[in-house]
Order: sequence, then structure tokens, then C-alpha cells
Amino acid sequence: MSFLRKSIAKYFRPPQTHDVTELAKKPDVDSEIEKALWELKDLMGLDTEEIENSIYSMRISKQRRDSK
Repeated sequence: MSFLRKSIAKYFRPPQTHDVTELAKKPDVDSEIEKALWELKDLMGLDTEEIENSIYSMRISKQRRDSK
């Protein structure tokens, strides 16, 4: 019975979230994220357009953040 309770509690536990705003302020993190996106494209067979849109979106949001 305790196994069932633990399983149910684990299933309904809220997801963990992490604050990455401090990482976003570092310039070398952007290049690492971009590199990881291109690697995921190759591994998962994603379209080039999807990766380019993600990188563009990331750069635009960084510019907005920096202009504040």
C-alpha cells in the first residue's frame, strides 16, 4: 500500500522550476544555447527553420531585456 501512495504522490508532485535569469545575462550562455539547438536539430531531425526561428526569438528577447 505504501508503494501505491508513493507512486501517486510522485505522479502528482508539481514540476520543478528553475530561475535562469542570471544565466541569461552572461554572453557566453547564448552561444552555448545556440550550439545546443543545432545539435538537437541533428539528433532529432528538426527543420532548420525551427532552429533559426528559436535563435532569432532568443536574440530579440535578449535585446529587449538589455534595452530596459
